[in-house]
Amino acid sequence: MNKFSLSLAASSLLLTQIFAADVALQGVEVSESADDGYRAKTSEVGKTNTPILEIPQTVNVVTQQQLKDKKPETLAESLQNVSGVSYGNTTGGIFDSIIKRGFGGGRDGSIMRNGVPASVMHSFNKTVESVEVLKGPASLLYGAQEPGGIINMVTKKPKYDFSNEIWAGIGNRNYWNAGFDTTGPIADSGFAYRFIFDAMQKDYWREFGEYKNVLFAPSLSYKGDDYRINLAYTHTRSTDPIDRGMYLVPSTGKLLPIDKKRRLDEPFNKLKTRLDAVDVNFEKNIGEDWLLRGAYAYSRSKHEYGHIRLMNVNLNTGVAARRNEAYDGFIHRTHAGSLTLNGYVQTGEIEHNLLFGIDAKEYYRYRPGGLRDTGAHLNINIYNPIYGRVGLPTVREPGIQYQKLRTIGFYAQDSINLTQNLIYSLGVRYEYYDQVARGTTSGPNTTDQQDGKFTWQTGLLYLLTPEWSVYANYAQSFSPQMAISGDDIGDIKPEEGKSIELGTKFQNDSITASAAVFNIDKKNIMRTVNSVSTPVGEARSRGFEFDFNGRVTQGLSVGASYAYTKTEVRKDSGAFAVLVGKPLEATPKHQASLFANYDFSHLGAKGLRIGGGARYFGSWYTYYMRTNLPAVPAGTGFKMDDAVVYDAFISYDTKIAGYETNFSFNVKNLTDKLYYTSSSTGTQANIIPIQPGYARQFMLTASVKF
Repeated sequence: MNKFSLSLAASSLLLTQIFAADVALQGVEVSESADDGYRAKTSEVGKTNTPILEIPQTVNVVTQQQLKDKKPETLAESLQNVSGVSYGNTTGGIFDSIIKRGFGGGRDGSIMRNGVPASVMHSFNKTVESVEVLKGPASLLYGAQEPGGIINMVTKKPKYDFSNEIWAGIGNRNYWNAGFDTTGPIADSGFAYRFIFDAMQKDYWREFGEYKNVLFAPSLSYKGDDYRINLAYTHTRSTDPIDRGMYLVPSTGKLLPIDKKRRLDEPFNKLKTRLDAVDVNFEKNIGEDWLLRGAYAYSRSKHEYGHIRLMNVNLNTGVAARRNEAYDGFIHRTHAGSLTLNGYVQTGEIEHNLLFGIDAKEYYRYRPGGLRDTGAHLNINIYNPIYGRVGLPTVREPGIQYQKLRTIGFYAQDSINLTQNLIYSLGVRYEYYDQVARGTTSGPNTTDQQDGKFTWQTGLLYLLTPEWSVYANYAQSFSPQMAISGDDIGDIKPEEGKSIELGTKFQNDSITASAAVFNIDKKNIMRTVNSVSTPVGEARSRGFEFDFNGRVTQGLSVGASYAYTKTEVRKDSGAFAVLVGKPLEATPKHQASLFANYDFSHLGAKGLRIGGGARYFGSWYTYYMRTNLPAVPAGTGFKMDDAVVYDAFISYDTKIAGYETNFSFNVKNLTDKLYYTSSSTGTQANIIPIQPGYARQFMLTASVKF
């Protein structure tokens, strides 16, 4: 019997013992997630029915109303007002890459959909009802993870009341959007349906490129007396521009002296993706006091893209050398399942909120050898570019990218009400993983490893009043590592993280607020020097975060946040040793946001709301890590400017022919501010690609409910 089978057997025995226990419990109800405008009372991210106020860890929720007001089109946009969030290298925009408290990146497994791993491709769309962020190490509940935290997208479920909505929108850069959402019961069968369709298209704000997206999302629910089952399918087809962005010249410390809209690649720099996802989840009351939850998710994305990019620039002549590459048949596939049991046990005067769980995942990635084209004919003049002289390459390279990671973990957590106001929590998890990786079609695997890891987490929370709590938390994380090319160096130690967090939360009928200080240490960061990968790096993140959401006066709702994040490379080796003592890349020390809306209904202007706000994105560092410029030592840092970005909207609710109708006008990046979100230092170039944020965008939308 292998370790997977042993783990499943142990978990089944554990659940059997729970069902056999003689317990006195409080009852658990099958319910939908709830929010009140900008204020969320509960969250699914903790996998229990515990109110946010009583979770000894920072939890942020972007509510349905906030999403409606801001109209984000990406996951990164939806998180703009959450403290401590920045954006990692997205390889020209291919993947979602979210940094939490200084840690994280693309394909790190931290993005969930209904509590199980989502696709690594862009999976934020019109099916998302709210977005949750659990800060700090989350390995106890979610297995292999970075220590910064996880993100969970909660999707819309079928409803048992008929509801239909259609919408359409137009805007600058040839933006248009149209779709519908229909839901309701199927007779008296216990079934309910929902079908969401959405289509969008707009031009890219730089010289060329466009976004196209089509979404089909049918779902079905069945509700019994004490259980509910949901089945959903999502299909998207999308086209996105691949843009490495602007280019910083290390020898001058400045960006290329050209117009911000000028692209130096080619119109065929685009990503075409087909994404299919299936989600199944259920909730079942066991007696009056236990809730059994289960979920399964399957996602498969297949994409292809052309990708010509700058490698070297001669500022005197204006001639830039480029590399031409294309990829086809790039596949990411994920199977993920989760089973949890949550309930209450009374032992004497002490009450226990128990959580038991088991989850498993298989992640598969395969990319055939790229199509390459090299030579002087690829050159372009940055001051007078001429496009269309280069086509997609046709010569395939022999190498591949192949990775398969399987994990299975089981965990238990007990939140103990020592007194009416004092809650102590303790949880432990064991995770087994099996992974292989290689960069060739034949020969031995570069990575071939099977191992397991225990992690644990503990917290103490005290309710000063029924509305105000203080807490302390200690948590651990781990994440397996692999080398996809080079020599087989044997087992690689996983990255490990540990965190101490002290915080306070306040929640009443109007507002939710939280503040926390934290210290996260991460070790075994892998570096590759001379084709040898070694887990040698260490880093630290310390900081303070504040988040506020809710209704402050009649008519006025506010969302505000501030984060101070001080990061530092603590240990490194080889070429990366020069980074010791320097901040982590793409992590601003200061970030802040304020977004508010005012409802004029109580002043006689029924249905009118006006809102807006500002986002402060502090300065951050990128580093030149190559040794091909004698005048620029490897590890030289460059500070990217801070920026303030403004957003605004106006919304009007009315009735036309008896139907509820909404008109909204949104402006994103009101002043058309040029700001920078991330960089890419993994090129063999004498320049550093810098990703700019999106330019000003106008959106006029209308929706009708019937």
